[in-house]
Amino acid sequence: MKEKEMKYPAHRWALMLALALPTLWLIGLVWALADSAPGATAASVRYVKRDATGACNGTSWTNAYTDPQQAIDAASPGDEIWVARGVYTPTKRTNPADPRSATFQLKEGIALYGGFAGTETVRTQRNWTTNVTVLSGDLDNNDTKDANGVVITTTHIHGANAYHVVTATNVTSNTVLDGFTISAGFTDNFGGGMDVVNASPVIRHCAFRGNQGQWGGGMSASDSSLSLTDVTFSGNHAGMSGGGMDTRDSSLSLIDVIFSGNQATWGGGMDTSDSSLSLTDVIFSGNQATWGGGMDTSDSSLSLTDVIFSGNQADSGGGMSNYKSNVILTQATFDKNGVTWYGGGIDNDQSYLTMTQVTFSDNHSARYGGGMYNEGGSHVNLNRVALTGNRADIAGGGMHTTEHSHFTATNVLLSGNQAPRGGAVAITDRSSGRMVNVTMAGNRATLEGGAVCVLTWSHTTLINAILWGNAATTGAQVHLAATSTVTITTSDVEGSWPGTGNINANPLFVAPVAATYAPTTTGNYRLQASSPAIDQGDNAAVPAGVTTDLDGKPRIVGAAVDMGAYERQRSTVYLPVVRR
Repeated sequence: MKEKEMKYPAHRWALMLALALPTLWLIGLVWALADSAPGATAASVRYVKRDATGACNGTSWTNAYTDPQQAIDAASPGDEIWVARGVYTPTKRTNPADPRSATFQLKEGIALYGGFAGTETVRTQRNWTTNVTVLSGDLDNNDTKDANGVVITTTHIHGANAYHVVTATNVTSNTVLDGFTISAGFTDNFGGGMDVVNASPVIRHCAFRGNQGQWGGGMSASDSSLSLTDVTFSGNHAGMSGGGMDTRDSSLSLIDVIFSGNQATWGGGMDTSDSSLSLTDVIFSGNQATWGGGMDTSDSSLSLTDVIFSGNQADSGGGMSNYKSNVILTQATFDKNGVTWYGGGIDNDQSYLTMTQVTFSDNHSARYGGGMYNEGGSHVNLNRVALTGNRADIAGGGMHTTEHSHFTATNVLLSGNQAPRGGAVAITDRSSGRMVNVTMAGNRATLEGGAVCVLTWSHTTLINAILWGNAATTGAQVHLAATSTVTITTSDVEGSWPGTGNINANPLFVAPVAATYAPTTTGNYRLQASSPAIDQGDNAAVPAGVTTDLDGKPRIVGAAVDMGAYERQRSTVYLPVVRR
């Protein structure tokens, strides 16, 4: 194959080059003059190494500064500061009379990088995991620390520590903090580890460990716009809100962030109010609070994608608590969270939520809503959601909706949940629900409503649903109070239920689990090929825009939509092509 031909003949290239040379010479001259003009400076690297013994002017690792603040103060916008491994405590006081006011003050346009061994010649050679670089608030060096000099939990703080280990005020996204562990800050105010005010620094590859504050043990952000990537908050504590992080009147982007083992009154891992947040690939695990073990929100707008809430504990909202907030959850997992009051997995109060591809499993409430609790007029929309193996000690093993709240559920599985009332779902206090293509199976109520319990002037509608294999003392599938109503159509209900298109036939699940085993997350509730629920639903009931089932496969296959959360997919038969 020939090489691509030149766009212009050779003689034209020669002519063009001859004409261009003077122009190129002039451009080079302008650049040279600009570089040599008075006051013009090139961005430079300044070095910091705790045990450096040279000239201490930051020009090399040998002559490195020994204090990061020295480098910050000497740096110009565009400069980078490389900090070698070790423990550094702040020396610059905001109040000369108070030693605890010492803090590392970030400066506009300066990028701080930790994780160096102290020999690197290019930034990509550093390793912030191996070369732990600690900014510590342990001013008097008497805290209990690990081998790297990090305070792991606030109970290990002793004596007088810095109020804020790091502060960022009135700086833009040209300011970077990258590759540090921030530890042992202690304040009765905002941000023990880091306090961000009216600023938008970029924070990457950092860890906030063992910091204490009233609002934001690890970090506090107010009137700010932050970007956090690959950041961990662990072992932090807040007396009020945001054990790991607290935000107010701010806009945040969090990517690949972990909140683990933090504590607070509101939002053990994170608390946000009057803010706008985007969270992607974020994990909340083992956090504790009174409201919102993992996360607490109020008057905020949030979009969460690929998030995990696991093993968090609270009085209400084990994984997450929302108050007057708008929340979009996509591809989220709530697992093994617990509460003493409402919403083992999540508690929604006066909030609007949209959930897609969300799983609630093995969550527990000592009172109401093992997986989810909706209250205060909340509106919740669920699509492709599974609630399995959750339990509540009073009502709503999978979900409890109350206080004039409303939910819609499409392509939802509720299986193996358990509660005295409403093994899968409880609806009370003038609330309502609309469930389309929902499967409720293997749920158990020790009193009323194995699948659904509807009480106190409430109502629910079920279309294209399957209610089978649930158990209760009264109303194995549905328990209905005299003041409430339930409408069921084109559904498969064990024991039958009046309504157009309803059937009473074993749906032939692939591998159902008896309700006696609830709570359990086991079982396969897809339909066998011979299921009587196939092609028996009402296509018109499927909400506009819904094109896939719980598995993400085509929702309508064949003449009509199937009943239940899963659409039976047809096998494709390929016939051999015979050539004559």
